[in-house]
Amino acid sequence: MEKLNWIIQISVAVFTVAFVFLVYYFIQTLKSAKRSLDQVNETVTAMKQQLDETIEETNKLLQSTHRITQDVENKLSATDTLFTSVREVGQAVHEVTRSVKQVSATVSRSMTGVQQSVSNHQQKLQDVMEWATTGYHLYQSWRSRRNRRTPDKNQT
Repeated sequence: MEKLNWIIQISVAVFTVAFVFLVYYFIQTLKSAKRSLDQVNETVTAMKQQLDETIEETNKLLQSTHRITQDVENKLSATDTLFTSVREVGQAVHEVTRSVKQVSATVSRSMTGVQQSVSNHQQKLQDVMEWATTGYHLYQSWRSRRNRRTPDKNQT
């Protein structure tokens, strides 16, 4: 029985040593898990801080974008009158151009009409000039003959 006691004592000692090693490795595992959790906690805290900073910067950027958008809208609305004026000036220039074209066309038609009229009456004017020249020559001849006869009458 002593042998049995001895075996039981050795078994208990082996079991105790095994249990101590098991507890020791379990504690080491828990410490490693705690370190991992601490690192995860630090990472999450850092990410939360970065996320907060990113959210803050995003909000600032959105506010800045909103201000810029409002400024652009104000400036665009201010240029609406300019573009309206430019459009009206363009329409006025178009109307003036159209009027000038109409006047030019009218003058051109008038000149064409005058040219055609002169061309049509040119032959008549030449005929009238020839008749006037002939009439003048006849008058000169008649007057010359009359003057030649008048001295004869004065002598008698």
